[in-house]
Amino acid sequence: MKKKWIKRIAAAAMCVLILFFGTDLALRWASSSEWMRRFALEKAAAATGREVRLKAMSASLMGVKLDGLEVSEAGGFKNGTFVSVDRLRLRMALLHLLHGHLKLHSLVVNGAEANIVREADGSFNFDSLLSSSAPQPQTQDQPEDPFNITLHQLTVRRVNVTYTDLRQPAKAAAKDIYVDVQRFGFDRTFYAKINSTLSYEADGNTFVVPAGLRAQVLLANLDMNAAQAEVSDFSAKYGDAAVNMRVFAKNFEKPSVKITAQVRNLSSDTIKTFAPDAPEFLIPRLSAEISLLADLAAEKVTVSALSFLMPGVQATASGYAGYGKKLAYDFNSAFDIRLGELIALAPALAREYKISGALNGAAEVSDRRVTASVSVQEAGGFIPYAGELAQVSAELALDESADFTEGSANGKISGRLNGEDFSGDFKVTQTKQVIDAVLNGLAKRVVLPHAPAQQDNAAEPEFVQDTQLAPAERQPWPLPPLNVRTNLWIGSIDAPYFYGTDITFKSALKGITPDLKGAQGSLNLAMGGGEIKDLYKLTNANALTKVLFLSLNVVGKVFNSLNVFAVLNGLGSGIVSAVGGGEEEKPADMVVQTVTGPDGAPMQIMVPYTDRKIEGRMAYDKFATDVNFKNGTADVKDGTFVSDMMSFKLNGTTNFNTGKINMTVQAAPGKHEVDGIMPLTLKVGGTVSDPKGSMSMIGSVSSLVTQGIGNNFASRSVKKGIGGFFGLFKKKSAPQEDASGGDTPVTSAETPDAAAQTPQEAVGTGPEL
Repeated sequence: MKKKWIKRIAAAAMCVLILFFGTDLALRWASSSEWMRRFALEKAAAATGREVRLKAMSASLMGVKLDGLEVSEAGGFKNGTFVSVDRLRLRMALLHLLHGHLKLHSLVVNGAEANIVREADGSFNFDSLLSSSAPQPQTQDQPEDPFNITLHQLTVRRVNVTYTDLRQPAKAAAKDIYVDVQRFGFDRTFYAKINSTLSYEADGNTFVVPAGLRAQVLLANLDMNAAQAEVSDFSAKYGDAAVNMRVFAKNFEKPSVKITAQVRNLSSDTIKTFAPDAPEFLIPRLSAEISLLADLAAEKVTVSALSFLMPGVQATASGYAGYGKKLAYDFNSAFDIRLGELIALAPALAREYKISGALNGAAEVSDRRVTASVSVQEAGGFIPYAGELAQVSAELALDESADFTEGSANGKISGRLNGEDFSGDFKVTQTKQVIDAVLNGLAKRVVLPHAPAQQDNAAEPEFVQDTQLAPAERQPWPLPPLNVRTNLWIGSIDAPYFYGTDITFKSALKGITPDLKGAQGSLNLAMGGGEIKDLYKLTNANALTKVLFLSLNVVGKVFNSLNVFAVLNGLGSGIVSAVGGGEEEKPADMVVQTVTGPDGAPMQIMVPYTDRKIEGRMAYDKFATDVNFKNGTADVKDGTFVSDMMSFKLNGTTNFNTGKINMTVQAAPGKHEVDGIMPLTLKVGGTVSDPKGSMSMIGSVSSLVTQGIGNNFASRSVKKGIGGFFGLFKKKSAPQEDASGGDTPVTSAETPDAAAQTPQEAVGTGPEL
């Protein structure tokens, strides 16, 4: 009886084996036949809407094999291949399907290509595949647990994916992709390894980065609270630089993430492709670490710790950011920078600038306020245009509202520049209505960066260009008016467009805006010798220089338009001749000016021709100005300018609301102290952009020379010339002049003889002063 059952079982097993192998052989034969291959291609083409090619296929009870699978681009293979797979092998255990378990022993893909393209209109070359896919019906009851799928080993080799962007011309690729996944399952920890060579091409530049990662993942049957993932090693390399990163995340409903990153051998060679002018540097190592918690339901990310470390720099931060309907954030940070160690990473810069010292500080930035404090200790270095900087200490504190409409800032600084002490302090308080600022400073020498060199093909602006009181086509001033008090003394200053010595500047102003229309208060500037390098640019540089140098700019225009230098040179040299009504020959080196005599009758004088004008460059021995502001009108009191070529004293007003000016200028040739006699008076009116002027001389023309010799109104450098030409002021064929004095107006209108001058005789653009 027992033997009979054994025989029956053996026979049944034999039948099962015969059935199994027979089915397997039949399945292999059927699946590899030509008609089955064509049938599969038809179904695949119908499903994708694309042309499909397949060299060979085979299926068995153990798995599936595919060779030479290709899917075309939309429109057929004539437009290219979208996806191709050289070889695919899938091995499975069918018996496990009986209890709802799809068990895959292995899936191997060996050799594949994918080509992704974004067209110029923004569409992708796979859009038609998505649109051809039938939508899946939605079911009300979704199973809590996923279908049980396990894959013992997934291997992908020699896979290339390219991405071409025709909208913003660029190309990216992942070459030689290698993927190895072990023990995949929804209920277990599985391991993955991925390697590839990444590349990117744009604007003629190509970047190639080998990269790889190792990870382990627990999906916990898709329970996101229990799921976790760890990238134990991510590495990438570009040139000599290498990046290593570790990431750990858990609880995907409320993710807790920790990221550690390290960069080694970051150098100027690494970035030379997109920053070819970067100075030579090498950072052997920098690292960063961040721990954060993301509350997806509350739309909030909390950074519990952030640290950054590299040679010479340490920094930490923490805080939170809420990204819901209203942005909310609050971050705290602190840093410590050792300047000498930091600059040593760039040897060429270290040799040139010799920077030393320390810089540290802390800050808090929130959606409500911004506070910061910075401290500099024993800093020093070399400034190419200024010299050696040493023993610099500074403190800065800031407390502002998040929109920077209210708050305060204060600071102080001290140190030595080329062995000379300097110090300063400031305090600024801001409300929505006004900004109050106080600035004090003392320095033996100040050097500011030079103005950029002008291009060869750029025209140098003419001094006589229009000077505008306020820039045109500018957005409204975004800040409230400024109240400012300053008290500065500088032994010498070398700045763009300007050099000066022994400078004292004081101000007490209110209501300052760029157009100065509401300005109130006073300012005072006094300087010893120096040079204005470009008066036009200096005047128009900013509101402060406009106030200080606008009067000089206007005077220069009037001097040029009235040919004042010809008259001053004639007075200084004694070569002035009255012209009678008879026929006489005008010397070639003389020009004619029309003068209204004391009896009201017109008269003419001849003075030596000069092509000198006030241009942008002016050397001086003394310059001072006192300006009082009231309701946007600047009242200049005893403005003084003394130089070897000319000297003048200025009083008058400039209305910044209307642009009108009303000035009186008393001038003399050469270096002339302001308390002496000024023989020439100019009345200046009109507007800043279009000033009008007239001039008069004290006394009669003949007594002027005598008076000048006796009172030494002329420059020391031309005194001898006046004595040599004593008595040349004679009026020909005209009544005796009134020697009692009185101002005689002189206009810029010329006689017909003067109007007939050749271009060489007329006043032209002369050498710079």
